[in-house]
Amino acid sequence: MSDPAVVELFDAQGVRLPSDDDVLRNRVVKPDWNFHFDAPRLEKIDQLEPVLSRYQRFLPKDTKLPDLQEFFARFMALVEIIRARPDMSEILHGPCLPLAFAAGEIKADQLGDYLESRMLPGVKAAYEQQFAGRNFRHYCSGGDVTGQVKSVLKSNFKLLLENLAEGWVVGAYFPLALFGWSVMASRKQMSTLPQDLHLVLSDAIINAHAIMGHSDVLCRDFHVPGMDCSANIYQSPESTLVFEAYNNGLGFSDAGNLAHACDSWSSGLLMIS
Repeated sequence: MSDPAVVELFDAQGVRLPSDDDVLRNRVVKPDWNFHFDAPRLEKIDQLEPVLSRYQRFLPKDTKLPDLQEFFARFMALVEIIRARPDMSEILHGPCLPLAFAAGEIKADQLGDYLESRMLPGVKAAYEQQFAGRNFRHYCSGGDVTGQVKSVLKSNFKLLLENLAEGWVVGAYFPLALFGWSVMASRKQMSTLPQDLHLVLSDAIINAHAIMGHSDVLCRDFHVPGMDCSANIYQSPESTLVFEAYNNGLGFSDAGNLAHACDSWSSGLLMIS
């Protein structure tokens, strides 16, 4: 029997439960489950070996990553922390993907530069190698976001940057955590999550890592949810960034109307140790 004193934050599909205010303001809508990720449950060390291999292949060659044993141990430790939390454990009914981030300093005022030089080439290579005959398309500013990307304070993204400055980071990523939530609502709900769990709202760097490690799951075809980079501001406060898969390609572009909720789009949540 569930404890009536516990307020569950996620539903049986692993999606964040909205408040009545979020729904009334049309900032959250019911997800369209015709759009979904076919994600296996990754809880054995041999299942993480191909993921780490993809990071070694598609991240820049100078990156420092954990070995397989450490990658698995850190990821499973995060999963067990979530599993033991009655308010959060339902999130595990949705996809839970292990991510590895290479150690290194990323300056908050150079996010666009980092994306262009170190992330998007890996996304392109990972996607086009996974899906022969398809192409990655960069639609932003003629194919260059250098100097045009920032993160919002409410996203907790600063925490990820601080951890990366000290060493590599392992995360548990929940790409459907905010399925059907608008960008504005996704940002707003961050303050109502447990602060001791080190949860970070998805941005373009997080989603790029997710795609490099799991392009087969996240970019399968048109019927996967679009991936909002809700932690990002692109060019102006009224715009953000998105990744969107099609049957014949993967697009990286900007998006406006941040208060609009779409039933086939999702922001993700990353938990780091």
